[in-house]
Amino acid sequence: MKLHSLLAVLLLSGSAWCQTTWYVSDTAAGPGTGLPGDPYASIQVAISAPATISGDTILVAPGTYGERIDFSGKDVRIVGVGNANEVVLDGGAAGTVVTFASGEGAGAGLENVTVRNGVAAVGAPATRGGGIRIDGASPTFIRCEVTGNRAHIGGGLWIANGSPSFVECGITFNTAASGGVQDTSGAGVFVGVAANPQFTDCRIDRNGFGNSTANLYGGGVCGGGEYLRCTFFFNTAYSGAGVFADGRMPHLVDCFVRRNRSSSASGACGPGAGVRGPALCEDTVFLGNRGCIEGGGAYECTLIRCALNENEVRTDAATQALGGGASRCDLTECSLLENFVFGVTPVPGVSMGGGGTHGGTATDCLYLDNVVERGDGGGAYDTVLTRCRLESNRAEPVDAGIMTFGGGACLGSLTRCDVFGNRASRGGGCAGAAVVNCTVVENTATVSDGGISDGVAAGSVRNSIARENVPDQIGTTFFVPLAVTFSDVAGGWPGAGNFDADPIFVAPKTHDHHLKAGSPCIDVGDPMDLDPDGSRADVGAFPFDARWCGVAGTWCTGKENSLGCVPSLDVQGSTSLSGPDDLRIVATEFVNNVNGRVCWSTQPAETPFQGGTLCLGGSIQRGAVMPTGGNPSPLRDCSGSLRLDVTYAWLATRAIGPGTTLYFQFVARDAANLDGTGFSLSNAVEMTICP
Repeated sequence: MKLHSLLAVLLLSGSAWCQTTWYVSDTAAGPGTGLPGDPYASIQVAISAPATISGDTILVAPGTYGERIDFSGKDVRIVGVGNANEVVLDGGAAGTVVTFASGEGAGAGLENVTVRNGVAAVGAPATRGGGIRIDGASPTFIRCEVTGNRAHIGGGLWIANGSPSFVECGITFNTAASGGVQDTSGAGVFVGVAANPQFTDCRIDRNGFGNSTANLYGGGVCGGGEYLRCTFFFNTAYSGAGVFADGRMPHLVDCFVRRNRSSSASGACGPGAGVRGPALCEDTVFLGNRGCIEGGGAYECTLIRCALNENEVRTDAATQALGGGASRCDLTECSLLENFVFGVTPVPGVSMGGGGTHGGTATDCLYLDNVVERGDGGGAYDTVLTRCRLESNRAEPVDAGIMTFGGGACLGSLTRCDVFGNRASRGGGCAGAAVVNCTVVENTATVSDGGISDGVAAGSVRNSIARENVPDQIGTTFFVPLAVTFSDVAGGWPGAGNFDADPIFVAPKTHDHHLKAGSPCIDVGDPMDLDPDGSRADVGAFPFDARWCGVAGTWCTGKENSLGCVPSLDVQGSTSLSGPDDLRIVATEFVNNVNGRVCWSTQPAETPFQGGTLCLGGSIQRGAVMPTGGNPSPLRDCSGSLRLDVTYAWLATRAIGPGTTLYFQFVARDAANLDGTGFSLSNAVEMTICP
């Protein structure tokens, strides 16, 4: 190649071969040349300079730059020296602060810069992009702060189309435009139909309607996009306070949606305080979001491996209140803990219920300690539940004369669900639902129908267990008697294939309701139904599995000792005889340097003993006396501990084999105990030895 041809190639490839760094300082005396000793005084001047070309970097010194900039098609990077708080672009409330509208690519963007005080809502309504306006571009933002901006649509960011990228950025304290009654969208971020932004490790916090009198949709985000490890905190909007999908499908992965509120200047609010879909959320936590009408945490979303905790729907008027955790969502492998629905005195035709969920489906989910007040379905209301665990949920009447139904679930259907420890006026376990292959035990109704009730609709029960519910197992209040077939019901119940027998659970005290070998519930379900292995259906939530090896669990109550400590047990290792020989029970919080011992039995009990509770029944065996050890005397504290290694040899010596359920409790001396018994007791362990 001739020399002049090579020079031509190099000149035409300036962005790849001749990248330049230009300098800007707000203390520069004049317009400057952009060189280190003579920096530009303006960022826009640096961008617009003929010498600045795509691929260049504009290095900006700390300071506040009162200007609005447009990249004008140049793929240049503006990089602040220091952190974003030190390099500030202030729009002076005169319009959009930063504009990308000429096809800029990933090489354009901001790093370590704050964008603030942009107000696009000047003049005509429905103005867009107070802080940053992106139209047909895909710039990159790293460690930037977009804060205190305002517009009708996209107060912080307006992204019409393109695929911009945001990494470790904060979009905070942006608001919808003030005045007017036209609906507004995306106080923090608005994403258009043709846009697909990506946010990674970003904070989208405290954006909202400000002093706007219009309804805002999407306090944090309105529209689609990809969000990885982002937080949506304390955003406010009429609907979708954290995220409002606006017909798109935003995708949240490993995000934290916390304390967002559905509200407006008028006091009205719509569904979905955390996220209003359609949206796909994976491995995301919804915590403490508060809405009205429906879906405190999520509304019309697909949720996979998500945690919904302490979300709520609250109403103080005669309007519906449904789905404290989620409403009209499809959940898979999610946990719902301590979500709430607070309704007013029931009004005919107005639904209130679903402390955990309302509508939609839930598969392999945990419902624990969810509550509805003045409504039905403490855990779930009108939800299709499959292989779910519903534990300690409540439908509380609160006021005299109010009747609630379905502590665990009301309406909908339950298939292979484990339902225990729930409470309601009627149908402590469930009410008005189709119940198939479920275990419904230890639920409580304050009026009647402790386990299962027809409740507000006729239900049915098949291949299920109903036992130890209080005050009764099954009841019919309003409709024809429940159709119950091929079920194990304590006290019996009319219907084909029904029977009354101890189901023989693996560990009933710690709520492992799998069936042991020899259970009368094996292969006696409806002959038309089959278990996964192709055999006739078993009765209950869990098909018999000879290989099942549950984990050891604790139960019962320890006794407080003279130092105010309550000894407690911890189990380590496997209960399987084919696994490692590492099973160990450790008791801690005993008084130091006294004697104690372990006791065990094959039967549980809860009887008064030595000022505490004896958790063992039947024939009780006692181990050898052993010292608690701990800190040396004369110090007296709760550093004492006891230990038992449940080895293969220990089991063999006592002829204990697979299928045996054992109960352990530790006792130790406590001479200073004021009750005069001289003893301290731990809680208890329940475990079933498996092959």
